[in-house]
Amino acid sequence: MLSDLLIDTKNSAERPVVCRAIGAYLHALEKQLQAPLSPAHQEALTTDSLPPLPDAPFAPDEELLREYCVALNTLLLDNRLEESTAKTLTGLLYELLGYLVEELTTPCFLRGDEQAH
Repeated sequence: MLSDLLIDTKNSAERPVVCRAIGAYLHALEKQLQAPLSPAHQEALTTDSLPPLPDAPFAPDEELLREYCVALNTLLLDNRLEESTAKTLTGLLYELLGYLVEELTTPCFLRGDEQAH
């Protein structure tokens, strides 16, 4: 996963290369989030029982979460941050990308139900 590569990058000169790749994927994701789900994707997100909803107060929708990732990625791509700040923002981007992937892959449809939660 690109976020793993980003967090493992020790050389600040390599960070922009990884950030450009992440940016390309986030841009492609924007178009996917606006498109209707294909039957195959809907089936992949369908289950017989939904997992419990987290109690976390942080619950942005997928598009807002993607926008947060884009903003952080843009800051890191600029490559003008102090190294300690870049390291902190890299960690935050890593966590947000993981959260986004989890949100996009967690089942949200019940078999026999047309409504998502």
